[in-house]
Amino acid sequence: MRALFFYKMDYIKIGIIKNSHGLDGEVKVLPVTEYPELFETLEVLMLAKETEIVKALRVSSVRQHNEFYLIKFENIDDIETAKKLSGYNIMYPANLLPELDENEYYWFEIKGFKVFDMENNFVGELEDYEETGSVEAFRIKSENEYFLISNNPYHVLKIDKINKRIVINRDGLISEDI
Repeated sequence: MRALFFYKMDYIKIGIIKNSHGLDGEVKVLPVTEYPELFETLEVLMLAKETEIVKALRVSSVRQHNEFYLIKFENIDDIETAKKLSGYNIMYPANLLPELDENEYYWFEIKGFKVFDMENNFVGELEDYEETGSVEAFRIKSENEYFLISNNPYHVLKIDKINKRIVINRDGLISEDI
């Protein structure tokens, strides 16, 4: 058996193990990436509780099943062992992600960016995003409240990765009380 070594690097979550599947140790994985085809190419998956990597498991097979992937790991051969993996996040090295065009970004790249309106007034910090069908909304945390704004060219005017700032049109802000 070969040892699996991994070093401290930036990982992003690409999936969540939802539960076991069948009796032979397969797990059902919900992809949370725009590139779910990554699952079909990986030989080893890094599993994490929250964001701390706790295990590396060698993949023996992967198949797609509706919106899920069914993954079989080496040495996980029964339903009870597979059930213990439920809730783990599947992590992927950020530096191995496909390169994007200049105006595209990965969520982890812009999380924490400062958000300003068109008059350069500070609105808050980009904290989270939500996908509701075809609409992606950014969640912005200000000092006393949260705001939602849909990610479209009318509301999100500029994402500046170099200066870590986002410029928005305030017309699109929806307030949420903390």
